[in-house]
Amino acid sequence: MTTLICINDLSEVDDEEYSPKKIIEKEAQNQDISSIFFYSNSLIDLCEEKKSSLWINYASELNIPLYVCINSIKRRKLQNLIPSPVKVTGLGRLIEEVINNEKTIVIGKL
Repeated sequence: MTTLICINDLSEVDDEEYSPKKIIEKEAQNQDISSIFFYSNSLIDLCEEKKSSLWINYASELNIPLYVCINSIKRRKLQNLIPSPVKVTGLGRLIEEVINNEKTIVIGKL
């Protein structure tokens, strides 16, 4: 079973114990993650160098693509802060991922 992870907000995650692996496994233990989509306030984590590198390393190790919503970027004026290899895309990609996966797990409130 493939699973999409949509992350809306990570503000309640303790900075001292910040780990993408722990964040994902708390919600999606033993799931085959196909992609991770950052939406809303979760983009702030991708703009912090330390947290961003943790996400990129985690995704790279597991060969999981990272996507970020362009509308969320524009609303927060973060256009120049999203690192590669994170792919900037629209909500159409999110809809495609929801359709193409058997399960979607949403982390964080909107």
